[in-house]
Amino acid sequence: MKTGIGAIFVILAIFTAVMCVSAAEKGIALPKYIGLDACRTCHSTAKIGGSEFAKYQTDPHKDAYKTLLNEQSMKIAGEKGIADPTKSGECMKCHTTAWGKKDQQSDKFKYEEGITCEGCHGPGEKYKSMNIMKDLQQAVANGLIIPGERQCVACHNPESPTYKKFDFKTFWAKIKHGKDVEKKVN
Repeated sequence: MKTGIGAIFVILAIFTAVMCVSAAEKGIALPKYIGLDACRTCHSTAKIGGSEFAKYQTDPHKDAYKTLLNEQSMKIAGEKGIADPTKSGECMKCHTTAWGKKDQQSDKFKYEEGITCEGCHGPGEKYKSMNIMKDLQQAVANGLIIPGERQCVACHNPESPTYKKFDFKTFWAKIKHGKDVEKKVN
């Protein structure tokens, strides 16, 4: 049986939704997305947390939301019957962080920031403190995601109307930042 990548994402989305509903039913508060400024505080200088934020400033993910406002995006949206791509889940799920997760967004969170640190590393509320971030294992235990190909192909896949062949190793080399944490966690 051949399973398409789209079917895999549907299964993952259903699993995630079930897990979130289960957490809500049990009274477990899901961690909040705290916004870009919270990450910038520590990740702007090599002395404190690294210069990851400088790398983010040159990354196309930063402008993912703004991309929806350009002429080409408006044309693509129109062809798909979407009047405003900034209000469509079909577009926003890949051009913003935490689309559809209003209950997990802090008052400092903004869609207009595009794909932020939390888009790849998960909601930062529970791992943001310096005491937790100093210990990678503890940060991961508190929700920090060490991203890899799985996170990337959630959006960089043939379902995107502007999809171009995605080679993880090539694109990872362009956006990789910070310390080589993959080896430390695994």
